[in-house]
Amino acid sequence: MNAKSVKRIGSAAVLALSVGAGMSPAHANSVDDLSKLLSQACPAAKIPADACKGAMGDAIKMFIRMGTAPGKVLPKDGVWEMPLFLDPGQKSRVSSNFGPLTRGYGHRVQFNFVNVRPDDLAVVRATVLADKQMRNDQPRSPAFANGETVEVLGGGKHDRGFYIARIEYPAGRAAFFLRNPNAMVIVRPVQSWKN
Repeated sequence: MNAKSVKRIGSAAVLALSVGAGMSPAHANSVDDLSKLLSQACPAAKIPADACKGAMGDAIKMFIRMGTAPGKVLPKDGVWEMPLFLDPGQKSRVSSNFGPLTRGYGHRVQFNFVNVRPDDLAVVRATVLADKQMRNDQPRSPAFANGETVEVLGGGKHDRGFYIARIEYPAGRAAFFLRNPNAMVIVRPVQSWKN
């Protein structure tokens, strides 16, 4: 297969090849994990690595745009438990998508950080953003602290889900993840009402 034919394959085909080769991009925890999975897809499909490189970059961008990198977390008994991650390629996102919450409704939602050092729990804050298709993502909550219950606005018609973003920590986002590499957040809806 030559470079021209690989270019025609496009991003979707590279993703399909990775799944067809027994790899699952949906289980990637970060764009780095996704890159590793996709880099294994090219040899499995006998596509030269140099020809596949551009298509892999497009595939990663497409995954992020679709809100499927690093995946969407499904609720267990109405509660989302999500690992938090530091991805240098992301401006503020630190979690997978969850939700969406019902459009046209307000929701009171409690957020609890877990696997976080006790002294860091007292100072870390985050915000919920809406993952909007082909538009700028927008805040859907005020900044919240550990254990706090805040109002999260229900999804707009272009919302694909919500995610945790804008980690506020005195020493910065990277320092937070250096100190708390296994941090998670538990998202628990408490109350909903019609707007």
